[in-house]
Amino acid sequence: MLSSGMDLQSVPMPDWWPIFQPGLEVPESHVMLHILFPLVVALGYSDFVQTELPKTKARRSAGMLLVYSLVLLSLAVLANAYSWLAILPVTFAPLGHELVIYMGRRREKENSPIFLGEEGVMVLAVYPNSPAEQMGLEVGDVIRSINGVETEDLKALADQMSPWVIDPVFVVENQFRLPAERRISFKGKVPPLGIVPAPHPEQGAYVRFKDGFLKSLWNKWRVKGK
Repeated sequence: MLSSGMDLQSVPMPDWWPIFQPGLEVPESHVMLHILFPLVVALGYSDFVQTELPKTKARRSAGMLLVYSLVLLSLAVLANAYSWLAILPVTFAPLGHELVIYMGRRREKENSPIFLGEEGVMVLAVYPNSPAEQMGLEVGDVIRSINGVETEDLKALADQMSPWVIDPVFVVENQFRLPAERRISFKGKVPPLGIVPAPHPEQGAYVRFKDGFLKSLWNKWRVKGK
């Protein structure tokens, strides 16, 4: 809204807009100037996955964050219309954020890991621009054999790939895609393959769940209170 002398000009704003309320008048011989200053506010979010594919986990997390954002936006609009509801978005913003993190981690704790190389060598990750990526190895692939020789475990894979292997043909299986079994190859000498193998069930594994911000504060308060 801008006023200059007797000439009053206004820009219509919706009723729910929380910054410039409609109906605001400027006294004569006064000028009102609105300047917007950007204020960046960010909520951090991190997660891990061991019970499903990373892409599936990413879609699930994105859906939960979308629901959280829509609920928070709805509460903010209601709070602007009814001031006595202002406590709702203020409370839901941190608690809802912690709830999203808690639900994602609870799912990971309750379900069984899928990235376990019981037979063959399961691919946990593929390095960019590596021979593995060029030949089409994917997360979840299980390397069964190389050039017709069975690949029983990571040691067998290292022996088969050392020091160099020329024009290798891999037989891989993947329970998360069709066809489940396929043959892939690489032309020329293969330097380091470029994969992160999944751990064998007999190998020790350690996963540490980092608490959310509010839970960390609560735990610190409990420790100080003892």
